[in-house]
Amino acid sequence: VEICLPLSYPHDVQRHESVVEAVKLEKDLRQAHADDALDEVRAHLASSYGMYLHLKKAVTQKMKTRSSGPAQRIWSAVYAAADVYQRARVAMVSLGMNDADSTYRPLKKQDLKAFVVRKEDRRLGDSKNLKQSWIWGDLTSVNNDLSEGVKTHIIGHLRVHWCCTKARAERWEEEMELVKTEMTRTIRFFAFYAHLWERRADESSDGGSALYARIPSAVSRFPSPLSCSHIIPH
Repeated sequence: VEICLPLSYPHDVQRHESVVEAVKLEKDLRQAHADDALDEVRAHLASSYGMYLHLKKAVTQKMKTRSSGPAQRIWSAVYAAADVYQRARVAMVSLGMNDADSTYRPLKKQDLKAFVVRKEDRRLGDSKNLKQSWIWGDLTSVNNDLSEGVKTHIIGHLRVHWCCTKARAERWEEEMELVKTEMTRTIRFFAFYAHLWERRADESSDGGSALYARIPSAVSRFPSPLSCSHIIPH
């Protein structure tokens, strides 16, 4: 017996009040399907990273050849799980989910990369920075069905990545404070000399000297302290 799900009906039928509950139920099922697929993607990516490290340690061509087969099978599993996720996401969008949803984003090829915290562990073609893929932003599923080895790998790398990110944020915060301080000193420097030359021009009895003094005064007013008043603390 063929069971027609709400997804198989037109959108105007899906919005009818008589099938609202059925649409919600199928959307929840598709969401669980997408979550499971993302878990598989993460698990296979962690395995592929372990295989990558194993290949780096291979010293002979024979060892590399033996390891290339399992590595290809792992990546085939990664792409298969990613395809399952994409199909589940398309179904969720058709059932009413916002296409710009921040939790279930489109899974692109560049998003399929392992959780790396060291620059020397980057693979050929990876970005020069260590910005992690969005799929590693939510790791609430780590304690579900993943093996202990995968859990240890992900959690250990996550802790190191958190420390690195925290240090980077603190460094940029300190850099911002230094820039604000330097800009404040620069603006006050120009403001001081603008007022100095303006006072000399007002005190001068000679028209030529007054005109000469107003030239550096005008130059010192660029940039205007008023245009950068948001930098100078009150």
